Amino acid sequence: MNIPDVQLGPELRRFKDFTKPFSPVGRGDAVADFAFVRNIHNSFAREKDMLNVDSLLKEKHAKLLKKQKMAAANAGRAAKAAERAAQKAEEAASRAANGTRKANPSRRARTNKPVAETLDSTDDDGFHFIAYMPINGEVWKLDGMDNFPKSLGNTPAGADWLSIAQSELMALMLQYQEGQIEFSLMAVVEDPIISVKQQLAENIKTLREIDSRLDRLSSTWRSFTMSDNDTITSEQSTEFDISLRDIDTAAIPGSIKERMDTDSVEGLLRLRQDIITAQAGCRAAMRDQSQFDREDATKAMHRRYDYGSFVEEWLGALAEEDVFSTLLSMD
Repeated sequence: MNIPDVQLGPELRRFKDFTKPFSPVGRGDAVADFAFVRNIHNSFAREKDMLNVDSLLKEKHAKLLKKQKMAAANAGRAAKAAERAAQKAEEAASRAANGTRKANPSRRARTNKPVAETLDSTDDDGFHFIAYMPINGEVWKLDGMDNFPKSLGNTPAGADWLSIAQSELMALMLQYQEGQIEFSLMAVVEDPIISVKQQLAENIKTLREIDSRLDRLSSTWRSFTMSDNDTITSEQSTEFDISLRDIDTAAIPGSIKERMDTDSVEGLLRLRQDIITAQAGCRAAMRDQSQFDREDATKAMHRRYDYGSFVEEWLGALAEEDVFSTLLSMD
């Protein structure tokens, strides 16, 4: 939402337009109630991770309420102490005016001890996301466990904002002993398949324009080319999710456009072969990225699945069959 000119999907675009007049606090509440974001956010979490975060949030809320109650109690005791002090001063002034003095037996001085209780200021961190990003020349830390965004400082001229975020990350990691907790560092970047898809749509449109140019220059040019049955020329592709609109809106590079307008038939045939060769690379990249996405989705599914109950049931079944002794005695 804070990145200029970012292309948002329909759900986020509607949400951004809807919450634009909201206050920052109102936007935060709206995000918390936004099921689309919440479902994706929690899609990589195991049930026990979400329970852990919920428990930490409840604990922080309970500590905050306790702290507020202690502050209110201290304020009340301080007000009463001030009232008693003022009353004593008034009585002393009255006695001085009458020339009398009230005897005060010797006793241990009573002190008004404030209601104090040590609160653990070190909160355990749950498994959740923390975002670092540059906004208007400053590097900001966006942590849902904090009350407000935190500015980490301005980005010096000519410096990379990642250097500031790196220092903050190192400080965060050094708070824990080695092996105590694991961190996953991810970059929020554009899906690589989007740029490859754009290149493929541009390639198809270029081939279509070259073929149209060759048809105007020569009616026999196809007899000088090899079979290109495996090449996408002017039709949409369901395999690569390329629509006719993607092809029509694609932009042909100026250098290629110039060659298309000036080259001879022979030059256009060579250019066409180069474009076909480049298309084979684009299609291979699309297939590789699609395969990577499928494998990553499978890994994510296994990461967020809690196998604890399965292991417990399995061990229980082994115990019922009395096979532990046999398994443990095997070399």
